[in-house]
Amino acid sequence: MNNKIDLAHLEDSFQRARGTYTSESDEVPDGKYKVLVKYVTLENSKNGIPQLMWVLEIISGEYASQPLYRYNTITDSENTLRLLDADLKRCGIKIEKIVDLQNESVLQQLLNIVLLVQVVNKDPGRNIYILKRLDGQRQPEEKKEEEE
Repeated sequence: MNNKIDLAHLEDSFQRARGTYTSESDEVPDGKYKVLVKYVTLENSKNGIPQLMWVLEIISGEYASQPLYRYNTITDSENTLRLLDADLKRCGIKIEKIVDLQNESVLQQLLNIVLLVQVVNKDPGRNIYILKRLDGQRQPEEKKEEEE
């Protein structure tokens, strides 16, 4: 059986794409960026701690197509849980129980949404804060305020 895979038809696209890739180590300066949520998954960190791992892609400006990686660590700390809940609400997602994050359909609701984030570089690392959703879906807090 021949398992040879022919990739020759992709060569032109590969050559065009080569110059556009930048690694995470390439510095995205502090500032606000419009991003697309490309991927979100529930996984364990290297230390075995549950976390949401986000892959965001900057979609405008000088750093367009640059990926950003963001993590929400999930521990029994009320502060980390409060931050996670606030981030999800800013994305237009409201969960009733933390175990709802184990449901793949909940995480899929986060895909392909447009967010405004703020990047803050520190030594070492980087913080990425979700400021608001930009693609038209109202956030749960906004709905509540309008009803009052």
